[in-house]
Order: sequence, then C-alpha cells, then structure tokens
Amino acid sequence: MLSVNTKKGLFLLLGLIVVVAILPRIFLKDEIPQIEITKISEGHLSQLDKRKTDVRSIVKKRPGKRFKTPVSRFYPEKYSINEWMDLGLSRKQSEVVCRMVKNGVRSESYLKKIYVIPQELFELIKDSVIYQSAGATETISSKEKAVSKRIEINSATKEELITLPGVGEYIAGRIIDYRSKLKGYSIPEQLMELKKIDLTLYNKLEPHISVDGSLINKININSATSEELAAHPYISWNVANSIVKIREQKGGYRNLEEIKSSVLIDEELFTKLKPYISL
Repeated sequence: MLSVNTKKGLFLLLGLIVVVAILPRIFLKDEIPQIEITKISEGHLSQLDKRKTDVRSIVKKRPGKRFKTPVSRFYPEKYSINEWMDLGLSRKQSEVVCRMVKNGVRSESYLKKIYVIPQELFELIKDSVIYQSAGATETISSKEKAVSKRIEINSATKEELITLPGVGEYIAGRIIDYRSKLKGYSIPEQLMELKKIDLTLYNKLEPHISVDGSLINKININSATSEELAAHPYISWNVANSIVKIREQKGGYRNLEEIKSSVLIDEELFTKLKPYISL
C-alpha cells in the first residue's frame, strides 16, 4: 500500500507532466499556424504572379490570323505546302495551290483565278510572284492553229473537245465524265482537277475554252436526298447527311449560307459548292 505522501507525490508529478505537455500548445497556438499560412500564401502568390505573366506572354504570342507578305520574290511552283501555309493558307488550300501551280504561273490573271487564294492574300503576293516568261512559248502546232473559236466545255461534244490542243479521245472522255459528275463546270480551272491535265496543258487550253455557268444542273438543297447530294464530287457522305439533318431541323433552308451551320462545311468548301446548289 502506498502512503498518503507517496500518493500526493505521484499526483503532483502527473500534474506537472500534463502542464508541460499542454502549455506550449496553448501559448503557441496562434503563432505557428500564422507563420505556415504566411509562407503558403506567399508561395501561392508567387505562383499566381508567374501564371499571370505566362498567360500575358501567351496572349502576346497569339496574334490574330493574318496573311503575310512574302519576304522576297518567289516562283510559285517552287513554294512548298509549308511555305504557302506560312503565308496564311490552310493545309488544304496550300495543297490545291501547289497542284495548280506546279508547272509555273504565266500571268497575274491566272494567279487571281486560283479560287483558294483569298483576295487579301492575292494583293499581298501578286507583286512578289515571278511569272513564267511570256516569251518562252512553245511552238504552236497545226492543230493549235486550227482552233479559231472558244469551245464552251459545258456543252461541247467529244468531237469538239478533241479539236483542242493536247486533247485526244481519252482526255476528251474524261472531261465529259467529270462534267457529268460535277453537273457542269463553274470555272475553266476545274479541268486541272483531272489527273491528265496539268498547268502546262491547261495554259494551252485556256485561250480556246469558255464556261457557261447557266448550264450547270444545280442541286436543290431543300429537296435532294443524301444519296443525290453525296453523288457530287465535292460532297462527302458525312457532309450530305449533315445538310439533310440541318434542313430537317430548320424546316427547310431559306438561303444558301445556312448550310454553313454544319461544322463540316467551312468557307472554302462553301465557295466550291455555291455554284452547284439552289433552293
């Protein structure tokens, strides 16, 4: 059995231990967390300041899309897809331009007719383009001399097309087949969408051909089925379906521009389709 004095000593010792353990927590309660909070706050503030700076620098590095002037004079046929993209064209537009100029550009008027080059960019590059020498013309064959009038390619027969310079039965047949799929040519340059007609041949043909756009058999976008729309070379199955679905949602189109509600139809595609659609 413990004596009364021993018990008092033990209680006193336990009390001292409790006091020693609790007192630092009581007196330092406010001080320690404040230091930590201050440190954290300063750290967060510095990070936020850094983020703000980064955002500002990103914004400064993202100017609006603009067409650029070439740094020097250039041959269009020697420009790569990436170089055309550097001037402001999309990849698709650049691919079309490279295909249409691969054999050189002879005149400013031809450059202007390349439908994927916007007027704004045309104005910036026209004086920098090095055109093929007009004097470097090829010897005119007797067949070329025989062509005395322009042939309208939306109504021409195979026999009439064969009279054109550089056109035989095969190419004449391809021109007619593609004309049927397109439902008529809207511009002469569409002939270069045929694999056998490059810029060299087109330059021979251009003085001797014309296009009557009134002969195009237009597609009525308020009544055409998905199958009828998708039959056109410029309209994929997905684009055809989107045109029909949007028509159903709207209860019919009121103007041609409304087909651009489809995320699949950008300005470039709309420009190509416009001559071929009606209400």
